[in-house]
Amino acid sequence: MYSPAIRVYGVVPNTGIDFELGAIYQFGQDNGRKKSAWSYLLEVGYSLKHDWKPRLSAFYGFVSGDRNPNDNTDNRFERFFGFARPWSPDDYLIMENVKAPKLLFEFSLHKDVFIDGGYSWFWLASTTDRFNNLMNVATPTVFNRDSTGQSGDFIGQSINARINYKLAPLVDITIGYSRFMNGGFVKNRQLTAFGEADGGSNFFYTEISVRAFR
Repeated sequence: MYSPAIRVYGVVPNTGIDFELGAIYQFGQDNGRKKSAWSYLLEVGYSLKHDWKPRLSAFYGFVSGDRNPNDNTDNRFERFFGFARPWSPDDYLIMENVKAPKLLFEFSLHKDVFIDGGYSWFWLASTTDRFNNLMNVATPTVFNRDSTGQSGDFIGQSINARINYKLAPLVDITIGYSRFMNGGFVKNRQLTAFGEADGGSNFFYTEISVRAFR
């Protein structure tokens, strides 16, 4: 399988505006099926002139899902490797079968204190493909995939924030919180699996990062 990509990024002079655009196409063979999948990502940010270095940004990511489970073409984007944190702090979402607009903020109260967060919405790119981490089932099943597409496409929405503090030159601590609110697709699949649906989840976490080099 082959996965060529292109990325363009930069800053618009004298405006405080920065941008990034990326696109990836995948083709070849995957487990006996023809692979044809794609992704594109766009982010536009605006930095204010202030001691706190505030930056506001808007992001949109599209990652294809499999359109037809019964044909010989796999349209599900393969992330290959990597963790899910860039898509959602709770690791619910990965770079697969998703449409994700986000509004983000970041600023630094002090040279050793950094705060960021945002609000995200998530839809299935293909209503007939899976939501990978639903019910902790990574393979397509009747619970995390509705091949008929009748369960809807709205996965849910998320609000999150985190604080990073530099304890020492090579040691950082991060404290974060994320609230995930289940959408129609998740609730419909929960009803199918358990006969009841949940509204969402809360995720608190603390991380300590130790680096070997400056």
